[in-house]
Amino acid sequence: AAAKAAVVAVFKPAQVAKAEELIADGGIVAIRGRRVFRAVSTDGTRTYLTAPQACNCAAGLKAKHACLHRIAATILAAA
Repeated sequence: AAAKAAVVAVFKPAQVAKAEELIADGGIVAIRGRRVFRAVSTDGTRTYLTAPQACNCAAGLKAKHACLHRIAATILAAA
C-alpha cells in the first residue's frame, strides 16, 4: 500500500489508472523477476520490454514523460 501511494504521488492519477487497468487485464507480465516486464500496447497489436526505469514504446523512447507501461512496471516491482 505504501509503494502504491508513492507511485500515485509521483505520476498523474489518469496515468496510474491506465497502468492499473493494464495490470488488471493481464497486459503486463514479469519476464526477469521483478526487474523486466513484457507489456502489451494499448491497441493490443504490439508488445514492449519495460522496466521501472525505461520502456521501448514510442513514449518511452522519447522519454519526455513516463509511459503507462513504466508506471505499471513500477507498481509491480514495488509489490
